[in-house]
Amino acid sequence: MLRFFVAMAVASSSLVLAAEPTTPAPEIKVECYGVIRDGVVAIGGETTGTTIHFGKMIWDLSLNDDAKRAFAKEHSKQRVTVTGSLKRVAGTQIPVRWVVDVDQFSIPKETPGKGSVLVTATGKLRTAEGSGDESAMFIETKGINWPLDFSKQPPLEAAAQKLLQKNVVVRGEFEKTDTARPSQLLIHVNALEVAAETRQK
Repeated sequence: MLRFFVAMAVASSSLVLAAEPTTPAPEIKVECYGVIRDGVVAIGGETTGTTIHFGKMIWDLSLNDDAKRAFAKEHSKQRVTVTGSLKRVAGTQIPVRWVVDVDQFSIPKETPGKGSVLVTATGKLRTAEGSGDESAMFIETKGINWPLDFSKQPPLEAAAQKLLQKNVVVRGEFEKTDTARPSQLLIHVNALEVAAETRQK
């Protein structure tokens, strides 16, 4: 009888644990429009061999299958839209490289804003404590702090103050820079919401 109750208690606790909400996985998804270049070489091999250029910025593209590699080769030096996950890679010759793990390529039917980069970031909203500007905010995603600018949507800044230390989803655009490979990317915020919790099965 004791074994029966112990087994029931373990089963019940397992059910409770399975139903508990989990934190949304931090990620940063991008959609960028620019000129793709294939067959790129760099000193020290610090390139994936395929890049996308928008404005003066350059990102590397990581292609995980033959179909994507064939698309990149066929459309080299053409304007395309790329969607995928963005990550930061440290190097020697190039201190900071931004690499997109490509989910999809497409040829846009219309021409987006020149060099446009849309971003959706999921992570924890924080303030830049100790930076000298305590009002500055950023979203932390996979160990990277992405600074946020609310100048396009001022009312969202007040809303963001109430969501500090919470998991949120930020949608916006990356600031265009004159630096080919900037070490930091600023997000101009267009929308902000609490990240929906998921439940383990």
